[in-house]
Amino acid sequence: MLHKGSPRKRLAAAPDSAQLPGMARELMPSWMVTPAYGRELLFERIAINEGALCIECKDCGRRSALIRENCKHIRPGNKQLVKSVTFRCSNRCCGSTDVRLYNAHTEDEATMWLAGDRLPSGQQVN
Repeated sequence: MLHKGSPRKRLAAAPDSAQLPGMARELMPSWMVTPAYGRELLFERIAINEGALCIECKDCGRRSALIRENCKHIRPGNKQLVKSVTFRCSNRCCGSTDVRLYNAHTEDEATMWLAGDRLPSGQQVN
């Protein structure tokens, strides 16, 4: 208990347990600055952004878009990589697994892409 006029005691500063000695401190961890598209795209990221995964068959050119409502993989908490899943063309005559994947950031982008428009560059999942 402190009385009036008594000096306040300060605790000694605790060392930063998250930083190893001799290493420079990063302003932001690398996982926070990587883009939401690319080879490390997770299904969770599509769900969080409320976007869509657009699929284009390389053989027949058929396009489709997967959103949370029609794909059980697109949900928060699913850390599975998009590239770890095999996608098949929805055309029964084709059925090819050779597809291009695109990450549409909004449902409007996905709708325009389904109509034949191109997505902005950099959104193809490699």
